[in-house]
Amino acid sequence: VNTEKREHYAQVIKEQTISMNEMVCKMLDYSRLDSESFALNIERFELTALVKEICDSYNLDASQVDCKDGVFIEADKRLIKSVAENLIENAVKYTADFSKISVKLKNGRFSVQNPYREVSKQEIEDMWKPYYRSTEKEKFSLTRSVFYSVRAFIIRQSRKLATMWLKQFA
Repeated sequence: VNTEKREHYAQVIKEQTISMNEMVCKMLDYSRLDSESFALNIERFELTALVKEICDSYNLDASQVDCKDGVFIEADKRLIKSVAENLIENAVKYTADFSKISVKLKNGRFSVQNPYREVSKQEIEDMWKPYYRSTEKEKFSLTRSVFYSVRAFIIRQSRKLATMWLKQFA
């Protein structure tokens, strides 16, 4: 195999290894999610850069991404990345026309919008359950519902930050 092909294959293997490691970490996080031993690694980071990086990895056009520059937060970066990835991946997976997906980070709010079929009230309630699967043809590929995981991550993150804040003023 010539040098150019070998370098290409080595790069592909490296990228796939990183991706697989992230997937394993995500699965481990899911398994520990409901446990009190789930430890957060709070750090200061730029949320704007993280969101743009995720959008780039899903090949979303810059016109679909509306993020205010310089938004910094103190949180568990891996956890926040997982939340944003889950929401963006879900939009990409269930939207036929990718140009209709919109990602925003403005005024302290992060949102992902995409067109989707009408969802019943019961299905909205059910999608927040841990192992929900749609009755329609489309199925969640993760073992846990994307929405349940996002909700659980946010609750875990919020509890930790609230505890830290209360300790500061105790």
